[in-house]
Amino acid sequence: LPVQYKDEVGLLMANINYVARCLEEHLQNTSQNAAFDHLTGVYNRRASENRLRDSIELSRIRQTALSFAILDLDNFKGMNDTYGHDYGDTVLRYVGELLRQNVRRSDWVGRWGGDEFVIAIHGNENEAMAMVSRICEIVRRESILAPDQSFQRLSISVGVCEWNE
Repeated sequence: LPVQYKDEVGLLMANINYVARCLEEHLQNTSQNAAFDHLTGVYNRRASENRLRDSIELSRIRQTALSFAILDLDNFKGMNDTYGHDYGDTVLRYVGELLRQNVRRSDWVGRWGGDEFVIAIHGNENEAMAMVSRICEIVRRESILAPDQSFQRLSISVGVCEWNE
């Protein structure tokens, strides 16, 4: 709305513009929050399903390779049962951050289930395997401090496949 008027109408228009901008920002934040898993910071299941469809369509259009990796944390239920859900949340946050930091900008990560993650990799199965191998190597090297002050090593089971029409 035009705000050049210096009377009550101009002030009203300026206020309406302000409210409209605030609502737009709120809608954008809500949309973004609805797409991401609050704990891990990666796409949630619903957003992952949408990204999956988009990635497949883009791969079809561009006629490029598209691969997927499914990662499952081994013995996650046991960690939750032994050390509590706060520790389980710590582990999930760690894995989410690890995955986000080790995928390319063109790829994406989603939390598929409780302790399952999916990575869409714009590339062939060999490229996907190389990426997943690097991630597995990091997981093998590092450990996470548990509530009893012990260091716990994580292990993950991984499957990789190349999408094919």
